[in-house]
Amino acid sequence: MQNQTALGAQCAAPRRATADAGHEPSRREVELKFWFGPFRLWTAVFDMQVEHWSGDPLGQTVPDPAALPEGVDGLYRPSQIVRGEEPDLRFSSTTVRYIESRFRRRFIDLTTGFDNYMSKFSGKTRSTFRRKFRKFREASAGTIDWRVYRSAREMEEFHLTARQVSRRTYQEKLFDAGLPDDADFVAGMLARAESGQVRGFILFLGGEPISYLYLPIVDGRVIYGRLGFDPAYAVLSPGTILQLLALESLFAEQCHRIFDFTEGEGEHKRLFATQEVLCGNVYYLRATTRHRTLVRLHCGTRRLADLVDRQLSRVKLKTHLKHILRGQYRAPQERGRKSLPKR
Repeated sequence: MQNQTALGAQCAAPRRATADAGHEPSRREVELKFWFGPFRLWTAVFDMQVEHWSGDPLGQTVPDPAALPEGVDGLYRPSQIVRGEEPDLRFSSTTVRYIESRFRRRFIDLTTGFDNYMSKFSGKTRSTFRRKFRKFREASAGTIDWRVYRSAREMEEFHLTARQVSRRTYQEKLFDAGLPDDADFVAGMLARAESGQVRGFILFLGGEPISYLYLPIVDGRVIYGRLGFDPAYAVLSPGTILQLLALESLFAEQCHRIFDFTEGEGEHKRLFATQEVLCGNVYYLRATTRHRTLVRLHCGTRRLADLVDRQLSRVKLKTHLKHILRGQYRAPQERGRKSLPKR
């Protein structure tokens, strides 16, 4: 594996957690997005007090708030640890409690060493990884060109380069979830870099960036922040390649506790994680007519979308539709050919 920057750099001393880092309550607008598959239908906005997840993967469930904060629509707890038997909707005379989504929040223990971590994979999976790396080297003139970015100056370069990839990703085109380019995001990224609390990784092919990974760091917790790859090179598994390279680099630093995949499901997270906990994004809203109507409508839309998703999976159409939407679909007569786009 080739890296343009030396591994094993010293970590900066942990800084005090801030509201943005995910510990202290903050007040802001919280969106409740109405999705139907990959299509966003509508968005409801609430003025909420936000209490972020504590960052302890072995934490216990937390009690509901005794009372809602004054002057806002309610309280929002992203990634709150929940129990599987809890209902999505629960009403009282004063509060609407809504678990907007459930997911397994997955982690990697970064204290075990990279070799021990790799031993968790089966022999077949390790063989698959080696085959992917070999294939990438063959497409890249025998080398793997990747870079890690840490300092503020380096992160400025990372942002400019990663944005070239982000514009081509399905995350940005479909979900508006690419690497942001607004001034507030850049300022926050550079502030993190000044205190050593961020890492950026980019994978190149023929001198062109094809995959990026943006990782903020909070109190030894490396956060799976933003990622993406050019779908034209999906056949080379650039996301998997860069993930393994980044993990090897982070393990080598020997100063991080966990790699936090945050919310959301996915085979990628299931494959690489070493532990998990059930979480949910929980809204505690005042029991007004508007709030009751909105959460019922949102819950019903979710259930209908889940039903359609199951039916598409049953008739084996889900994967084909997903590839079409991501721009990765090839006609049946082309599936046997694994050609790459011309550079």
